[in-house]
Amino acid sequence: MESFNKPVLDLSDSAQLIADLKKALTEFRSIPPPPSSEVSRLHGSSFVHIRCGDRCVVQPLKNIRAFHGMLLANVSCVSRMPRLLQLASPVYAKPHKLCFSHCDLNPTNILVTEDGRLAAIIDWEGAGWFPEYWEYT
Repeated sequence: MESFNKPVLDLSDSAQLIADLKKALTEFRSIPPPPSSEVSRLHGSSFVHIRCGDRCVVQPLKNIRAFHGMLLANVSCVSRMPRLLQLASPVYAKPHKLCFSHCDLNPTNILVTEDGRLAAIIDWEGAGWFPEYWEYT
């Protein structure tokens, strides 16, 4: 396997990269969702829910409300449930749009050119239709 030298990115002049990422996110989040309101991977398939302790596979869910129910049902530490409900309730009470999300957007999946421009976003295997806030969790 080939490895790449990872130069340190000077973030003092990151305005262009931020603009590039904003444009890319705006573009893929503007893709219209499918007619169904299912929360699922790209083609309506099951998704891996990495936040439920062990990596577990979740079948497509009927809607965002069912997605929220699944999230709460998979809390690994019951003692945290009251605090989690307190934090989640205002978010879950609001209506949310279904948006196309990458679902693993982190620095290791963002390739940058030597001059600090966005070259590519990689690792789309978990991408799909999720609540509009999901990319930011």
